[in-house]
Amino acid sequence: MKIKLDPKHPDLHKYDDLARDKVYEVLGIEADDYRIFNDLGRPYIYPQNLFARVDATEPEDWVNHYGKGGERYAYPEEIGRPGFFEDYFDHKSEAIAALHTYQEKRWSHG
Repeated sequence: MKIKLDPKHPDLHKYDDLARDKVYEVLGIEADDYRIFNDLGRPYIYPQNLFARVDATEPEDWVNHYGKGGERYAYPEEIGRPGFFEDYFDHKSEAIAALHTYQEKRWSHG
């Protein structure tokens, strides 16, 4: 799935780590919001309504889960386990390696 900032969104000024005309590849969906690599190279979550979809095609390897309130979580299995991104941001080597391996696989072959 590919997305781009919605130029009409009133809160764009709050997101200086995202480029206004750049198309971003969605890494996953977390509680209905998008996780993307921002322009600082960090896999952060951003509100879905901040973006317009450029290509709504979702990767075939995404696994969907739904929270108690019906919110959607969709990630590839390699990086979709609960706590994965907490481990990544805690600098745990297994999570860092798994994300880099997935990134290489996805963007070089997908």
